[in-house]
Amino acid sequence: MPKLFLYKTEAIKDPVKEVGSYQATIKLLKEVSVEIPFEVVSE
Repeated sequence: MPKLFLYKTEAIKDPVKEVGSYQATIKLLKEVSVEIPFEVVSE
């Protein structure tokens, strides 16, 4: 399996402190980035 090296992770500008929907941005190359949505739920 080929290895994947991240160019830069900008994930989340502010720490997640509350439940809700958020989005993280991962930059794979200078020109390529992907946004990953996620949710924080209470137990």
